[in-house]
Amino acid sequence: MAAAVEVMQGFALGFAHRRPRQVWHRLNWIVDQARLFDETAGGALHDFLRWAELQSEGDGRTPSLGPPEADDDAVRVMTVHGAKGLEFPVVVLAGLERDDSAQRTDAVLWGEGGGAPEASFGWQLRSGGYETAAGVEKELDRLERVRLLYVAMTRARDHLVVGVHHKVRNGTPDNSQAAALEELCRAHPLLWRRLPDIDVEPALVGARVAASTNGHNGAHAPAAEEEALAARRWATELWEWTDRRAETIQRERALPVVTASGLSHDAAGDTGGPEGDGEKALGGGWQPLDGGRRSGEVGLDIGRAVHGTLAVVDLRTGLDARGVDAEAVARQRAASHGVADHADAVVRMVGAALSSPTVRRAADRRHHREAYLAMPLGSEDDPAVFEGFADLLVEDDDGLVIVDYKTDRIADDAALEALCERYGLQMASYAEAAEAATGRPVARAVLLFLSGVEPAERVLEGDALDRARDMARETTASLVSSF
Repeated sequence: MAAAVEVMQGFALGFAHRRPRQVWHRLNWIVDQARLFDETAGGALHDFLRWAELQSEGDGRTPSLGPPEADDDAVRVMTVHGAKGLEFPVVVLAGLERDDSAQRTDAVLWGEGGGAPEASFGWQLRSGGYETAAGVEKELDRLERVRLLYVAMTRARDHLVVGVHHKVRNGTPDNSQAAALEELCRAHPLLWRRLPDIDVEPALVGARVAASTNGHNGAHAPAAEEEALAARRWATELWEWTDRRAETIQRERALPVVTASGLSHDAAGDTGGPEGDGEKALGGGWQPLDGGRRSGEVGLDIGRAVHGTLAVVDLRTGLDARGVDAEAVARQRAASHGVADHADAVVRMVGAALSSPTVRRAADRRHHREAYLAMPLGSEDDPAVFEGFADLLVEDDDGLVIVDYKTDRIADDAALEALCERYGLQMASYAEAAEAATGRPVARAVLLFLSGVEPAERVLEGDALDRARDMARETTASLVSSF
């Protein structure tokens, strides 16, 4: 699992998210879970995936993601219960101003030692032992709140900030925890200090705090000035580092991306519409049966259903991990993508793929479904990245074989050749990325058209593949230079 995360550059791809740290945290967690699985239950990769699927379906109790990264520059809002077992450099404890005397007591309480229940139906109708039981209950609640307050305050490793605002009536403070803490602070003045009002720019806050602290301790003015200068230097260094960090994250997040399907659209002069199979069938589109959707949308969802089925069923047995046959999976996928009326077509195309010579050969060799492929583009000064998913990557005897399923409806041979030309750049770019990622040669790329009576295979190899790869490099360079 760790190797897979590294090969797929999961941590680098985290920069595409607003909070890269969160992505990294989850990746580290899944690697830790895989290590734990290996050390306990053990098994092959499919055993771990089945276990993970059970966790996602709620059949098992999944532990939390654990404590955040110690140097994560972020604020977490948590309950006291949620923070149990965790520590943070700085903790701000808020919400202590609630008056505990206003707490309501349950209408039914159990007597001491588990005796008969005591009940109250209002202040005029109560059982004889209810007042005593209510007093015991309130004291237990108070002790529980004190315990939770202790848990909350001990989450701080370096600094604890406590809000002690509370109400005072006729000179008497209320019964809130904030009032109790303020009384405790007044009794021990050396254990705390009041935070200054933040009414100046951040770079001067440290200087102000340092100067006021030294003055309180009776330090000489030169020492206070030195502390102020040191605080200014530290603040300046902190903000410069923050600016550099933000610039780096923005640069990595904005890294231009070239996709394989984007190359196909660019080659065909198609700049609109979503990418994917069926989006623009040159020889005739899928017609919506419900009259409420466009042909392109229906074709796109049919393609998704076919690809989704072939990504989960075993190429040899036609069964998924749960033992469900390919036809049932295909119908489920068609329904989930809103094309249940075209379920028969989805089933037929899935069957065509599984019965094709290329896929039958792949079933007896090591292969990878939905293989993520990526490679760096551009220069060091103007970097970019290519990425895409190959439907099937096969490790054959003479090298790698890339297979891509196509669900476009084809009217005639001319339309088929037009599609082959259009998708040639896509397959060539997959070949470039596969060789760059694995260091192994690509023997051929196969376009597998599934919408006909029989599956139609078009193989790109030898000089034809080399020419297509040259054209893909030129097109990619042109796209990168236009960013």
